[in-house]
Amino acid sequence: MKKIRLSYVISLLLAFVFTPSLLAQDSGKAEYNEGKTEFTIGVANIFAKNNTIYPIYYIDQYGNFIYDINYIFSVQQPELVVGLKFHQPKGAFRLGTNMSYSSTTDEQKSGSKEKTSLKLFSEKFFVGYEWQLTYSRIKIFYGFDVSTSYASLKMEQEYPVNNGYQNNSSTKYNEFAVGINPLLGVDLMITPHLSIGTEIKYATEYVTGKSESKYGTNSSDKTNSSAFRTYFGPLGYLSVNIYF
Repeated sequence: MKKIRLSYVISLLLAFVFTPSLLAQDSGKAEYNEGKTEFTIGVANIFAKNNTIYPIYYIDQYGNFIYDINYIFSVQQPELVVGLKFHQPKGAFRLGTNMSYSSTTDEQKSGSKEKTSLKLFSEKFFVGYEWQLTYSRIKIFYGFDVSTSYASLKMEQEYPVNNGYQNNSSTKYNEFAVGINPLLGVDLMITPHLSIGTEIKYATEYVTGKSESKYGTNSSDKTNSSAFRTYFGPLGYLSVNIYF
């Protein structure tokens, strides 16, 4: 009988010692796993270089500036990303936008002395859903986005051809795309209200575009295009996420 009582007392003591610890662990997990609204601000394409593909051009025997504009540009440059996530027990609805703008001028001081100015604006809107797996402070998520995007490019060039004469040319291009983007990412919780994260997508897009090129004073060309394209991106992404 004494042995039974002693075992009972020891069991109570062990329960008294370990229960607060277990409750603390459970509450800690709940603290990081409970549903919240999440505001995200980040930078995409951190490691992107200037991958612009300029129009292919050449000068004919009469000194005319001739363009081949089958493929006008392909650009990946740093983008500002702003988004919201509405969390559920095992996932989250997500929406947001990517934005970028650049204006550059490149002038050669010797050789051809070509001068090129380039302005580029792009914006993408996306909405989707992600599923989440949480391990203490680490959250792994996967899902997909549906996106629409618009991009506009304007390029102007000056090129000396005969006796210092400057041949001016310009190219304008507008592009619209719709796509679906499977994604994979990870967040690291710093506090219950703050995390940092990264993600990568595999984009599949249908693209339509219109281009207009003018070279010299008498020549112009307009082109309509459409195509499918796929790519991994962004080239480096870091986000700061606030939960409230």
